[in-house]
Amino acid sequence: RSTARESDGLPAVTRDQITDLLASLMEPPKRKPRPSHRLAAHRLATMVELQAESGMRSSELCSMTVELIDRRFEADEGVWLYEPPEHKSEHYRKSRVIVLMETEQNLLSRWMKVAQITSGILFEVTVGSYRQNLQRALKRAGLPLWTPHQLRHTAATETRGEFGLDAAQAKLGHASRRTTEIYAEFDLKAYIQRVRHTSD
Repeated sequence: RSTARESDGLPAVTRDQITDLLASLMEPPKRKPRPSHRLAAHRLATMVELQAESGMRSSELCSMTVELIDRRFEADEGVWLYEPPEHKSEHYRKSRVIVLMETEQNLLSRWMKVAQITSGILFEVTVGSYRQNLQRALKRAGLPLWTPHQLRHTAATETRGEFGLDAAQAKLGHASRRTTEIYAEFDLKAYIQRVRHTSD
């Protein structure tokens, strides 16, 4: 249990910023890289994309194992479920289930194939290492710095714009709508598009 409050005041990472990083990570190097370097680049790219899509915390991402992914509903509902072993709101006796849709499923399946993972931990990095690896990659590419935590803002903002605040709250696993409002910036353009779609 932590007494720390959810941090606020951080902007969402834009999709253009994510695309720039991914292009840099996957760019053919001038010299032939070691296999371990290629694998590390692929791992970081997968983690960034997965966090931006799912909105999970870095700790939840780093603690993922193959065994914790529940695929029972894949055939009927098209989803996988992931229940982290520990999460921030567990001391409130609230469960935390992360729904993994097709995009997230494809990212995980591709990573497991590349890394030849059939069981156990998926990414084998700590939260601190994940953040450091991201910062180093951004600096090497000459890109503005941002943090893994800001990817939760990205997921929250996009989900709020498309499905509303309640959906964003459920996605991020917040106990309070007020906390979600800090994360999910109000996207007027996305809201207008959603209203038009509903009225058609």
